[in-house]
Amino acid sequence: MTNDLETIVATYNDRLKAQHPWISKAREVRDLYNGDIVVPLPELEQAEKTAVANNIQLGIDQMGKRIASTVPNVYCPPVRANIKKSDDVSRTASSVLGGWWEANRLRIVLRRRARHFCGYATAPVSIMPDMERKIPRWVLRDPLNTFPAPGMDPDEITPTDCIFAYTRSYAWLHANYPDTMHELQKGAGCVSSTMFDLLEYNDAETNVLIVLGKDKDPNDYTVSTGTAPSAELLRYPNATGMCLAVTPGRVTLDHPLGMFDGAVGLYQQQAMLMALQVMAATKGVFPDQWAVSNDQNVAPEIITVADGTAGIIGQIKGGSIVNVQTNPAFTSLQVMDRLESNLKQEGGIPAEFGGQSATNIRTGRRGDAVMSATIDPTIQEAQEIFEYSLQEENRRAIAVAKAYWGSTSKSIYVGRGKAARAKEYTPNEAFPTDNNLVSYAYAGADAAGLIIEIGQRIGMGTLSKKTGMQVDPMIDDWEQEHDQVIAEGLEAAMMQSVQQQAAAGAIPPADLARIMQLVASDEMDLAAAITKVQAEAQERQATPVPEGAPAAQPGLALPGAGAEAPIDEAQPGTQNLASLLTSLRRPQMALQSGGGRGG
Repeated sequence: MTNDLETIVATYNDRLKAQHPWISKAREVRDLYNGDIVVPLPELEQAEKTAVANNIQLGIDQMGKRIASTVPNVYCPPVRANIKKSDDVSRTASSVLGGWWEANRLRIVLRRRARHFCGYATAPVSIMPDMERKIPRWVLRDPLNTFPAPGMDPDEITPTDCIFAYTRSYAWLHANYPDTMHELQKGAGCVSSTMFDLLEYNDAETNVLIVLGKDKDPNDYTVSTGTAPSAELLRYPNATGMCLAVTPGRVTLDHPLGMFDGAVGLYQQQAMLMALQVMAATKGVFPDQWAVSNDQNVAPEIITVADGTAGIIGQIKGGSIVNVQTNPAFTSLQVMDRLESNLKQEGGIPAEFGGQSATNIRTGRRGDAVMSATIDPTIQEAQEIFEYSLQEENRRAIAVAKAYWGSTSKSIYVGRGKAARAKEYTPNEAFPTDNNLVSYAYAGADAAGLIIEIGQRIGMGTLSKKTGMQVDPMIDDWEQEHDQVIAEGLEAAMMQSVQQQAAAGAIPPADLARIMQLVASDEMDLAAAITKVQAEAQERQATPVPEGAPAAQPGLALPGAGAEAPIDEAQPGTQNLASLLTSLRRPQMALQSGGGRGG
């Protein structure tokens, strides 16, 4: 569509009108979730606050937490498989996408989007350039004020254009766009806190920001406040060449439908019955009192009004006091329980969400089976939709990075906690394509269930430990974790070897004490300590010392065990003397041996 001012405003009004029925239902769910609903009692000319458990809020929170309890894995396949350079680029691209996710607090963003998905049936987001950090930024959008272009496919999540509506105060608009606000029709009584509607339009070519004016009061004869019904605040080209909005939604029949749209009426009926029940119980404690005349021709006269709390006895002349008791219907409690049960079935809310157990559950296994049948398909569907959504969001993030900082060398932290490390990259080189794959380890399982599944499959031999590390939500960098596990195994074997040699006396006590000292003082780990002591022993053994010097003695070790330094051959010693005597005896021994043979 054309993106001039009048067309954008007309398109917004058309989409707002078309989505009004769904938006009205979504607003009811929002008000109920926030606890802003009151129970009207028109017959009694009053309204009461709800006094029943907010199961809709409980259901949205619990389902949203379970959907977002695990973070998916992201992988950029190499352009040419099994080619080292291509594989290195693939690992860099995957790491950078993970770093962008962490920089945008995607774990928190997904939790809010999961609640939007359950309550509003959609979870829109747009990818915008963050000029300060020079990375793509995930901008969470309000589903009730997001108007994507309709398409032929009801499950399409990448519209050709999208309009986002939100509000800003007159003070903010005047401070940033004073000339435009002077021309805008601001209506009567405009003050600094007056809120104006803004429209943010985005398509593959341009971005436009528009402010809508206020309707003029026909009875207002004050100075003109401007005549423009709407005004363009900002327009700049879209350098990415694609619409930056992604609007995933629930799979329904023909229009958006939240998980709890059908439960709003049940909740209101339950709250109304509870309000009436409380009012009836209150009147039972404080009954209505009527003064009844003993003589129909004489009106009763109240002399003293009774007040039991103050010890005042009431007096009446010419009549008697009659209490009118109001007994609440016992069936109303049964109806309330029936409404609560229907509400939970309508929204798929198991009793375990509220920390209770259903009365017909006798074993833990049965409870798990009921819980799984209730929520696992919903979680699986939502996570699979978020997989496709995140892939499209990554494509737009890559396009933003390449369009704005394509040839700029940048650094971003990859991983979380102690595993975080800086990663250098250049967008044009790190992303030769925008192909990426996002997948949950096991769609349909929450964090607790996923760990059990991994352990069971590794135990059965159908899953490798390396793959288990890749899908474990607690492991941020599975390659580093895999190397660490191998290092720990080798360290345990090395420790066992040192212990065995020490017990057998193969390692001199002084060297063993030196190893222990280096490790215990936290100066270095076991591997580095053994390497250092080995180098010290070799240097000591290779350095000759005079005979009789302290360094030439075995000390705590046995002679010849390697603890002593070698003797300098230039100095006379016992070993040299023994060797000399042996060589002098050899001719005599040879003659004796020869004479014996001659005789």
